[in-house]
Amino acid sequence: MKGTSNVASRNNDTVTISISLRNANDFDGNKKGIRSGTFEGPDPLVSVTPGTKLQWQITPATYDFTVTFHNVSPFPGVLSISKANGGTSNPLPVSILGHYHYSVTVTDGTKTWVISSCPELDVGDVS
Repeated sequence: MKGTSNVASRNNDTVTISISLRNANDFDGNKKGIRSGTFEGPDPLVSVTPGTKLQWQITPATYDFTVTFHNVSPFPGVLSISKANGGTSNPLPVSILGHYHYSVTVTDGTKTWVISSCPELDVGDVS
């Protein structure tokens, strides 16, 4: 996965978190390289301020995804965000300060891939 992304956002900004999954093997002659199904995003940590609207976008666009927050979410009453038929989820405003872990599940209709111990979302005041 990519490095940390610190996003300085203000109320009413919309931040898109990219979920990217390799959809083909990328091997050299020795069968070493990147396998299909390897996550290349989302970033391990994204930091935003309250009032920011967050949305997730999947690549390849034909895959489906679900983002699931563990026990508590920065979105009141929402623990899971899904987008069938690929593309981008609806933006939701972040309203609860805190540090959140979430999992990402991606499917192409036949196979399913999961990141369960990472990534993280930090919602705090940016001075």
